[in-house]
Parts: sequence; structure tokens; C-alpha cells
Amino acid sequence: MYFTISWWMSALSILIPVIGSFMLINKINKRIQKGQTSQESLLKNEQVQIWIFSLLNPILTCLIVYFGFKKRFPIKAKKSAVIAACALGIWFVFNGLSALRG
Repeated sequence: MYFTISWWMSALSILIPVIGSFMLINKINKRIQKGQTSQESLLKNEQVQIWIFSLLNPILTCLIVYFGFKKRFPIKAKKSAVIAACALGIWFVFNGLSALRG
């Protein structure tokens, strides 16, 4: 049995954002002690990572990152949700344009 390029692209568009989002959350959650909250905003490299993951799969990335940050980093959770919402809009535009082209 062989896997087509389309199958691999679909699998990677799910695996990369999921694994990357969990790795990002674990890395950031180690910065503060358990039970504490932080009011810091997203750093530039964190924003870039969330943008990349969100453009690959905006819905999964938004769910994982938002709920991963919600209790300990509420500001990061809100900003990551905004990034994912913008990426979802971009994703719909490009998919809509590609559907119109045929």
C-alpha cells in the first residue's frame, strides 16, 4: 500500500500544527510556577509560530493554543485567538479563490 502526496499533505497539515502547538504551550508554561498567572503578551517569535501553525490548520491551532494558555496566560490566549481568527479568514479566502478557479 502506498500513500499519495495528497494524503501526506493532509496528514502534515494536521500533525505539524498539533505537535508544534503543544510544544509551544509546554515551553511557555515552564516559565511560571504552577498555580500562578502571568499578564505578559505574546513575544514576537511566539506570534510567528502561532501564525505559521494557524495558516496550516487554524481551527486546531486556535483550540489547542487558546485552551492551553487560558488559565495561566489570559492575554496570550486572547491574542493567539485573534491571530487564529485572522488566519482562518485568510484560509477561507484562499480556499474560496481556489474553488472558484476550479
